[in-house]
Amino acid sequence: MATLNVIPYASVQEALQEAKQDFRETREYNTAFHTREEITAVLPHVTHFNPEDQPWILLEPWLDLITSSRGLQENDIHRILLPGKFLVQLIHASRVGLQLGRISADDAEDLADTFPKLTIRGDCIEDLIQKNRFFIRLDTCSLKDAIIAEGSVQSTTDLWTRLATSARGMTELKDLRKAGMPIYMYLFPWDDMLQTDFEYRVYCPPDMGKIAAISQYKSHAPWYHADVQEEHERIADRLLKNCEKLHEKIVAHPAMTELLGSRGFVFDVVADPVKQDVRLIELDDFGALSGCGACLFHWVRDARLLYGLNERVEVRVTF
Repeated sequence: MATLNVIPYASVQEALQEAKQDFRETREYNTAFHTREEITAVLPHVTHFNPEDQPWILLEPWLDLITSSRGLQENDIHRILLPGKFLVQLIHASRVGLQLGRISADDAEDLADTFPKLTIRGDCIEDLIQKNRFFIRLDTCSLKDAIIAEGSVQSTTDLWTRLATSARGMTELKDLRKAGMPIYMYLFPWDDMLQTDFEYRVYCPPDMGKIAAISQYKSHAPWYHADVQEEHERIADRLLKNCEKLHEKIVAHPAMTELLGSRGFVFDVVADPVKQDVRLIELDDFGALSGCGACLFHWVRDARLLYGLNERVEVRVTF
């Protein structure tokens, strides 16, 4: 059974307000990129890995599990290979795009000329977008922080505008390019259920082969289920059981390497608000030194919990 821990929302608001006043990220929740000294002080017996020493966790090897958990076929997902000439133009355009939240007319013209017209399977991208609603992402991240990230993609122009105005997207793109990897953009069918209100982050520490903790993903807002108080424990238990079923599929998957298992990982899910059935969104790096946010946890303060040294799995929410 899950141990439900409710963080008073007033505490979260206070931490966010203090961070806003100091022009910084909150130091109380959703922490990341801790120093080796910070985490070693509380967990000296654990080996802690720098982000550059972590294995790449790409979307493509996990695509079959992601699609099956969402009731999709792999043919429902469209891949676009971004050519080198386009990437050069994109990086140039992003310098202005990230500051102003828009693309200049000259840059837009260059991007239009170099952006692919067809997907990997040979489908016309413009036709696909006109006929369907899509959510876009890269191999290593979504573009949730893009200036115009709300809603489904409206045009091919929308594709590169979102990418050029996404700080996380451009950072990951440059890292992939530096590593000499091909860079793909993915078009997923739009799903109204895929909202951050329903998302959770699941923490799976190194070599443990189990789930250690779960947090609501949207750590700055009250839990979606706050009003149904008599159901809270039951919701947490169902969520954990369904995450454990998905976890079994993840560790048995061909893409689960010995290296990844030994370093630990997190996976993000979206849960049906009624049944708590879960759909896999993505996997990410684990650990206090990584860029993976701790959501309603703190990588150092909650280290023993996140690294699996507690007997029970904690589900943490706020309201």
